[in-house]
Amino acid sequence: MFSLLSKVNLGGIPSNGCKKSSVLSFVKRRDFNPSSNRWMTNEKMSPLKIRAKELVNAINTMENHSKIFNKKFLEVLPPEKLDEVFKNLTASLGKAIGVRELTTESATAGTLSIEFEKFIGKGTITIDEEEPNLVSGFHISNVETKTETLQGLICDLKKLPGRASLAAFKLEGEELKDLGSHNPDLSLAIGSAFKLYVLAELARRIEKGDAKWEDVIKLEVSSCPSGNNWPIGSPVTLHTLASMMISTSDNTATDQLIKFLGRESVENVMKESGHMSPELNIPFLTTSEFFKIKGDAHRKDFETEFINKTAKERRELLDEELSQIPNDKVDLGKFAKPNHIDSIEWFASCYDLGRIMNWLKQCSDEGDYLRGVLSINKGLPAELAKQWNYVGFKGGSESGVINLTYLLESKNGEWFVVTGSWNDTKANVDTLQFVGILNKAIELIDKKH
Repeated sequence: MFSLLSKVNLGGIPSNGCKKSSVLSFVKRRDFNPSSNRWMTNEKMSPLKIRAKELVNAINTMENHSKIFNKKFLEVLPPEKLDEVFKNLTASLGKAIGVRELTTESATAGTLSIEFEKFIGKGTITIDEEEPNLVSGFHISNVETKTETLQGLICDLKKLPGRASLAAFKLEGEELKDLGSHNPDLSLAIGSAFKLYVLAELARRIEKGDAKWEDVIKLEVSSCPSGNNWPIGSPVTLHTLASMMISTSDNTATDQLIKFLGRESVENVMKESGHMSPELNIPFLTTSEFFKIKGDAHRKDFETEFINKTAKERRELLDEELSQIPNDKVDLGKFAKPNHIDSIEWFASCYDLGRIMNWLKQCSDEGDYLRGVLSINKGLPAELAKQWNYVGFKGGSESGVINLTYLLESKNGEWFVVTGSWNDTKANVDTLQFVGILNKAIELIDKKH
């Protein structure tokens, strides 16, 4: 069935997930003229090519859906919903120009690249075996920007509404060599990327011999929303909790680890890792606290009350009042649009995230549990991830917020961090555009190094 983009969990807010992009380079087919969207060949066009061409027209005109898509497709995604999807797609990528490449896997399935005014969309198409060979599946899984230089990406970033940052660092021991950046010192909301600091404190505890990855603890807390429905008291290993926290951004796993490690311990590792403005994250919120504060779980406008408190007073509110409020009191509707993202969140700059990723890299070894946890969800299209020896990833998002942070080892053994954030207090951010910029930056670094 239809899917606009494959989901990569960035954590935190219930949403459509973070839409990932691809930076696969494309080769212009000699048998296709994108300006006319016509195949330049004498051979008869296959049904798959015909439907791919018609898809481009449908994206732009939003017409003749019943003549292009089969009944089951339109039952799942009725024409009015499909029109909404196409409108959002062209708003992000620009007008669809034509099919740049179609690779057939069978007579009824293939992968395709569609050129839009601003980006290249890549995905899959399937059609019915029986005539009239209507489209049964259409999936855009990756998006790539047309910009071909790091400086060009920075120019694209500057055009985004709100505030944004981007940095590509080469890791040289404890130093971060800036290969190209925009606002690398700017502290922005990072969503669930804060969980890197929780992972760092767990890794430090294990390195000191005070815990082991295999240790089993009982689940004592739950969050809202959470990726698991384990009952309180369930036995679970520290490795499982860490894996779920990073790979699926599970909030209950995160809060359980913070409880196990201690809030102050996570704050300390944040400071020791070189965070430039740790006071922005003190007291260090659990995800449950985050939702209760901003979701009117305690009392109306509690977030304003919380903002006006000192760090000590906030800590007292969290420990004495908010801990007594059940998760089901949270109004998730409060997160449909940006909600105090510049005051109640987790904050870090590109340099801060570069340092914590470098810290995690330095206290781990090839093939160990820590690097394994970071690389379960690589946050990249498979083809791009294969270009690197190692990919570690954590991202974060809520309405008006997105962060993507990568730890990368090149084929020749050099290490890099690529990280970027985008905050907009007035509107939801366009994840399609942002992931296209970040993934292109990763592709460009790979080509250079």
